[in-house]
Amino acid sequence: MHEGLSNELSYYTVWNFIVQAVYYIWAIYYQLSHWGARNGNSIAHPRSLNTLFNLVWSHSMLVLVVFWTELYYPTMPWYSYIQHGGNTLLFFVEFAGNHFCVQGSDIVYVAVFPTLYTTFIWISHDTWLNGSWPYEFLNMDTPIAPLWYAGIFAAHFVFFGVACGVSSLKMKFFPQSCSDMGAGSIQGLPDKVSYGAVSQYESIA
Repeated sequence: MHEGLSNELSYYTVWNFIVQAVYYIWAIYYQLSHWGARNGNSIAHPRSLNTLFNLVWSHSMLVLVVFWTELYYPTMPWYSYIQHGGNTLLFFVEFAGNHFCVQGSDIVYVAVFPTLYTTFIWISHDTWLNGSWPYEFLNMDTPIAPLWYAGIFAAHFVFFGVACGVSSLKMKFFPQSCSDMGAGSIQGLPDKVSYGAVSQYESIA
């Protein structure tokens, strides 16, 4: 069982699914807190939640493209369609329905996730993966490995840019969906807000 879990955690898709689950749990908690604020004293962190959304959404687009261009095989199991497409579609629906807009300042966090994953995989390769790689393009024994690593790393920033572009369209055509977003805030609210005083704000999740 331990070996199976370790092998599953070697896949970037699984990492993304875990972080996406964290986002949705946090978003549900925020929504419930927002509703409960009408009765008093809940606390939420919408700016941090917005940042997490920005990252998981752009990462899901990257996973979608890499899988369908490099890793797809005809006999893939049915759940792979959810892991490498359905979740991204769900995030587009989420983006259309919430009050988040991607903020360019969050680009400083884009490198964190791939750096952590790469470090984990290098350690895994020399320990419980017994010298194997979850993806062939991660194989450091090939002469083009540095190009693959650099390309995938850069692609995280490219897809963050795509998310910013889609977000700019939302701001242009639906400005009420993400208005008054100053630095460190969403809809003009600071990172930590007592919603007992601002219960007039609409939910975003």
